[in-house]
Amino acid sequence: MLKVKHFGAFALGMLMLASCASDDIRPADELNESLVYIEGNSSYKIHLRGHATATVTRAAIMGDESTAVLDSMGVFALAREAQGVNEAAYDDYSWFNDERNWSFCLMDNVKATMNGGNITWDGAYFYPITLFYAYDFYGYYPYTQDVTRYDNSIVAHYTIDGTQDLIWGRATSDEDYAYSAKYYRTYGGSAQDPTLDLKHLLTRLTFTIQPGENYEGSGDYSQAETMKLKSIEICDVYTHLDVLVADRVGLEESDWSNADHIARLALRDEIKDTLFLHKNDTEAIDLTQVPSHEAEPLQVGESVMLYPEASYIIKVVLVDENGTEHVSEIPLTLSNGGQMFARGNSYKVRIIVHGPREISVKGSLTPWNELDGPTLEL
Repeated sequence: MLKVKHFGAFALGMLMLASCASDDIRPADELNESLVYIEGNSSYKIHLRGHATATVTRAAIMGDESTAVLDSMGVFALAREAQGVNEAAYDDYSWFNDERNWSFCLMDNVKATMNGGNITWDGAYFYPITLFYAYDFYGYYPYTQDVTRYDNSIVAHYTIDGTQDLIWGRATSDEDYAYSAKYYRTYGGSAQDPTLDLKHLLTRLTFTIQPGENYEGSGDYSQAETMKLKSIEICDVYTHLDVLVADRVGLEESDWSNADHIARLALRDEIKDTLFLHKNDTEAIDLTQVPSHEAEPLQVGESVMLYPEASYIIKVVLVDENGTEHVSEIPLTLSNGGQMFARGNSYKVRIIVHGPREISVKGSLTPWNELDGPTLEL
């Protein structure tokens, strides 16, 4: 049948040291990016962009860098290191759970939107006027309030059903003072705004169907072309996942040459579930007619996003012209030639449908042999 979150930019007036006073004056108006003045802040607004190197996701969120839309992402702006110009800056700071009024966290899980590479949010956030720290930016998608904040790390928790596309990115710079108000004063118009380098963390499967011959080499597709596809199930897949949004211990971890990229995605537990192919985020696929053998293979439903594994078990349900369901009796194992299905990769899965076949058996019966037997005399 089948083949197979809290913005804290604190005024640090009592800690302003003479060593950096010349850098703490507000810049001339012509250099201001904002005329809004908030005590303790510079006039430099935080701007952020997103560079999506692999933005093909589900159909509602697809395109290149200029067209990609992420409707609700989370953004953190966290101190990366002391800038060295101020000896009072702590090197043993914590991003969270710290009672000292230090601007370790400028943006704490701020809900944002990316549209055509521009990342925007409600309100405005500013770099501190002080020079204590340089900052990195972290973004993830989709936004969730189910986030655990440790002293120096952030973990976002998800339960996936195949429709979520988990994305993560970080913006950092080796430029002196980046990112901080000092950076923009120093470099002026040549200073670049931080750009998140966004990456997919899951594997994407897209399914197509096409007819197969009634019998190999027959050139006859008539039986398959009467069939309809009812459902596709991906069985026993991990659904409880964690994304490591930021970890100060691993700030230098940025090697994306490892396609599996274990550092950012982890299993929260061993729970597995069966996921169904959807036509959108909520509805199952429609009953779909197998196309003609002369037509191109037909994509069925949306793509499905999965935790990367070495193989997946697929169950396909077909319906014939009489309305009888045909379920793949033996689980179909989808493998990738012995390699892991890598995160950030999209795989097109072809389903070749053959029509139902009537089982017939021919036989011949050997005649009785007529032989003389014993006599019973009464």
